[in-house]
Amino acid sequence: MLNSIVTVCTFLVGLAGIFGTAFMYRNTKKGGAAQEQKETMEAMRQRIDTLEGEVNSLEKKYLSMEKENNRLSGVIETICSALKQKSIFLTIEGEMITIEDNRASTRNIVRKSTRKPDTTTGGT
Repeated sequence: MLNSIVTVCTFLVGLAGIFGTAFMYRNTKKGGAAQEQKETMEAMRQRIDTLEGEVNSLEKKYLSMEKENNRLSGVIETICSALKQKSIFLTIEGEMITIEDNRASTRNIVRKSTRKPDTTTGGT
């Protein structure tokens, strides 16, 4: 009788051990997945913050370039107006600049860029 009680107890302890191990393995696996998801979300948040910072920086650069472009357009208009008062007419069409004066002579000049292309933005 004692022998059968020991056998049953041993069986129950073994069974509890198996279920306990399975339960711990399952919870550890779920916890690991949750930790991985948390780390992935944090990495993605950091990347989004970095990209937002870059976008803000590019927007500021664009606005600065737009202001400079407007200023230079004003300077060109002033130069053209001053030349017009001296009966010299300046026409700018893309890369071609045409200069005409009151003596009916005309010169066409193709502007060559002296600046190196900006390789970071893919433009000039």
